[in-house]
Amino acid sequence: MLDFAGIVDSSTIDYPGKHAAVIYLCGCDFRCPFCHNREVVFNDPKVCKKSTIEEIVQKIKENYLVEAVVITGGEPLLQEESLELLKTLKNLGIKIKLDTNGSYPDRLANIINILDFISIDIKAPIEKYGLAIGVSDSRKIIENVEKSWKLVKDAKILKEGRTTIVPGINDSEEDIVKITELVLKGGFNIYTLQQFRPKNTLDPKYEDKSSPDIEQMRSLGKIAKKYLPDCRVRIATLEYGFEDIG
Repeated sequence: MLDFAGIVDSSTIDYPGKHAAVIYLCGCDFRCPFCHNREVVFNDPKVCKKSTIEEIVQKIKENYLVEAVVITGGEPLLQEESLELLKTLKNLGIKIKLDTNGSYPDRLANIINILDFISIDIKAPIEKYGLAIGVSDSRKIIENVEKSWKLVKDAKILKEGRTTIVPGINDSEEDIVKITELVLKGGFNIYTLQQFRPKNTLDPKYEDKSSPDIEQMRSLGKIAKKYLPDCRVRIATLEYGFEDIG
């Protein structure tokens, strides 16, 4: 059984060029203070229900428009049964994308060969990772995340690194320059800077912070592009959606 929060039947933004269904799995091993998915992270029973792989797959089969499936969370790989879900979905003959924080490299290694697209969080420069993920002793997590980046670098699939830009955590020019080093380490061919949204955050104090405005997002995107000339760099904002830089 999987802790399951539901499915978005049709998305045109989660998998470029494809009509995708988005499956939300519950639970997460991180406690990012700026995360706005509180109910999913904490497995709130008002949102998260037990469901079998067969029930989830049947919902996908009934969606005749779907060309791809995105598995997201929370952290999907927190639940070991998600590996079987991914393998079962792959047998439907559709494109598969995984969103992950990278903290389960062994499980990722088990299914990376069936993925068509992977999106991995790059939360902050390494020295700020503990602050960004809300974990005081983050050494083991950082080790695992770096293993996942190495694993992804060797994979012949579409791969995206993504950073939510949060005031006081990773919103300086210096932060972005250091993060681009991690993007290069992972061999990502897409790098996305996402706009922080001060709503329903795990740490209520972050609801008092402001979203970076469009000009700051574009400026940080241009800095990233300078150091990632061969990578597709884009920003994602509430006002303008996705916007390519460079």
